[in-house]
Amino acid sequence: MKFFAAFVAFSSLVFAAPAANRALTSRQDLGVTVCVDANSQGPCTTFSVDSLDQCVPFPSDFDNDVSSLIPDAGLSCTIFVEPDCTGRSLGGIGSLGITDLNQISFDDVISSFKCGFVN
Repeated sequence: MKFFAAFVAFSSLVFAAPAANRALTSRQDLGVTVCVDANSQGPCTTFSVDSLDQCVPFPSDFDNDVSSLIPDAGLSCTIFVEPDCTGRSLGGIGSLGITDLNQISFDDVISSFKCGFVN
């Protein structure tokens, strides 16, 4: 009888444990930090990533003026030269970011980005 009671108690604990899922991860506060100068210098701001794969256009003070971009860990982002996430683009930007967009011919030309989870 004691064995049965112990088994039931253990089973209750196992099944009561929360399952890991993407919903929990998607509620984390994730963002992308952009700066107007290389090496994360100059005026910088962090844009929240509220929804994955949603286009985020830059406001006028950052539009066509970004020189470095650093996504938070867990994100992979794509940058675009048009404000509606179209036009010339570069994807696969992870948490190491790009500290000098001039080195890849994207300095002061990006207008939007969107991000997804790193697989």
